Amino acid sequence: MDHHDEDIYAVEYIDGTGHSDDDDDDMLAEAASVVAVGASLFLAMLMEHEGLFIEPASYKNHYLTDRIFSKIYAFGDSSTDTGNCIELLPYLTPPYGMTTFGKPSGRWSDGYLVLDFLAKELSLPYVPPYLNKSSDFSHGVNFAYAGSTAIDYEFYVEHNATKALPSQITNSLQTQLGWFNEFIDRVECAGKCPAQCKAIMEGTLFWVGTMGGNDYRRINGTSISPITLREIAVANVIHLVQDLLDKGAKYIVIQGPEAQGYELDVAAHNALLQQQLDQVREQNPDASILFADFIRALTDNVMNAKKKGFNDPGLICCGNETILCGRPGAPVCADPSKYMAWDGVHATAALNALLANQFFHQDFTRPPFDSLQLKCQDVIEETTFLNPHMDGDEIDASDEDASDAPLVCDDEVGIDVESECQ
Repeated sequence: MDHHDEDIYAVEYIDGTGHSDDDDDDMLAEAASVVAVGASLFLAMLMEHEGLFIEPASYKNHYLTDRIFSKIYAFGDSSTDTGNCIELLPYLTPPYGMTTFGKPSGRWSDGYLVLDFLAKELSLPYVPPYLNKSSDFSHGVNFAYAGSTAIDYEFYVEHNATKALPSQITNSLQTQLGWFNEFIDRVECAGKCPAQCKAIMEGTLFWVGTMGGNDYRRINGTSISPITLREIAVANVIHLVQDLLDKGAKYIVIQGPEAQGYELDVAAHNALLQQQLDQVREQNPDASILFADFIRALTDNVMNAKKKGFNDPGLICCGNETILCGRPGAPVCADPSKYMAWDGVHATAALNALLANQFFHQDFTRPPFDSLQLKCQDVIEETTFLNPHMDGDEIDASDEDASDAPLVCDDEVGIDVESECQ
């Protein structure tokens, strides 16, 4: 499946309309390949049939109760970026953002991302991008950056593997970790003793969105072995997780990468990632570390597209094989909620809603999402995520501030801060 995999194809082509004419033939060929979802879907189903997916523990209808998180810190690529990339490269144009915000919002979709649904699920405001310094970071920060790789950019320079992604995009997971550490030192924990900082980390949910798809794209046509890439990329994700744990994090969710064109490589990637996450769990029994199976969730949606109210999952809502979304003359569908693919690369808000529902309330995380336990003195009223394809009230798409519900559990969760900070 191709909506989420190859990041920010439009960044390479910047002019007054957000693009230039450089390498148009290559761009259109890439767009055409993105549209061809049949082979990718077949391989995804074959992988599931052959047991290459690691099945998570099964559970049904688990809703978030008896917990509250004071913040969300997020990392990832364009599937999670809520505006960092456009702070440096302002090129997103209408109809991006048309469904939810009525204008481009920094999200590579027509509306909400999975991260937005997570914030609503937890009665928290939307997670603002780190590079927007005017944002209110009191309830979380999003460090995700469109086009990011799990491996440092210097690695690809050394191996002459920089052509596949825009030259302007040099950020990686290590860049985001650097931003996080800077923010913690300069803002979040400034003037606080270690126990106070640890208390903040324990009251935070860390979300690591899809990472790795851009890495596999970069090595196409190079001498870099997928095995080498897999080992380094997974090691870098584990390094991030361990760094967060060292700072006091206790609740972490990690998504596997996208797979368009690299299904078998990503299946092996996910297997190695889960194997190493198991080791981290053994070493940190007090932490809740979840793996969100993006590929398995996406495959389920594609195989059941009609039943879930979608058109052919291979159809694109915005743009086509010759005109990319956002360019003059690019066609736009009348109802994005009937489409899974927004621009041939990224998901529609409707598909993101289904993915979020699968992660939060179905059996697509390992261990179950409901295993996240955060004990507080009080509990906010349960919030229920509703799939826009199901009966019931939809999430208010006009409210940029996700919730006015007060937090009733302070940041000092489970720690006697007063005594430890003396």
